Amino acid sequence: MTGCYSNSPGAPHDTIDNHFNDWNWRKTVQFGPYEFEDAVPDDVIEGWQVEVTNWECDPTLPNPYQLKTKAKSERVVCLKLAKAVEAKEDAQGIDLTSHELHASVVIANGLVIEEDQHKLTADTEELGQHPTEKQLSGLLERSNQLHHKIAAWIETQALFMPEVSQERVKVMQGGSSDRVATTKAYDIPLWLPSQLLEKGATTALELQQYKWKLREGQANNSLEEI
Repeated sequence: MTGCYSNSPGAPHDTIDNHFNDWNWRKTVQFGPYEFEDAVPDDVIEGWQVEVTNWECDPTLPNPYQLKTKAKSERVVCLKLAKAVEAKEDAQGIDLTSHELHASVVIANGLVIEEDQHKLTADTEELGQHPTEKQLSGLLERSNQLHHKIAAWIETQALFMPEVSQERVKVMQGGSSDRVATTKAYDIPLWLPSQLLEKGATTALELQQYKWKLREGQANNSLEEI
């Protein structure tokens, strides 16, 4: 941090970011190769090493370090799911104007809400013993917004996952869905398809496939950012 304060206000942040990036890179290069090799078949490793050796001898050959295929992003997955659902409902003669959302969109919105819950939980735990009024009011506002967002999503979720209503009543200790308003926003169970499958709900199987594909798209987005 020496000399940062004589520069622009952003200089200290840039310096800290540079130190963090350097430290993360050091940790990455120090990973033992066995950790990666154990998860990859031997023939794949040997084939890739041959490609690297050939490319180093002849740079005109395809670069083995470049991706040969582009992973599907979350946006691409959402689009494909929407088209698949539309084609299926059209083939079954279902009136597409009877509802605005299809199941894949509901699950995608649920994943967004789940992420918001995790972020709110993390920010709440980082408050410390002496939070400021600004911090408390900011978290309270976010919590209220998330409450309304979850309540609206729950109503839509019930159309595609009717079993959720019964499970939610059990969790709320005999209360109704109105009890959601008295629970902390980050503690409200969303009952996504994987949680219902654990309870033996077979109707959530197709929805779980949607969730899995969306999770894969999210993972590809994260890898792309790295």
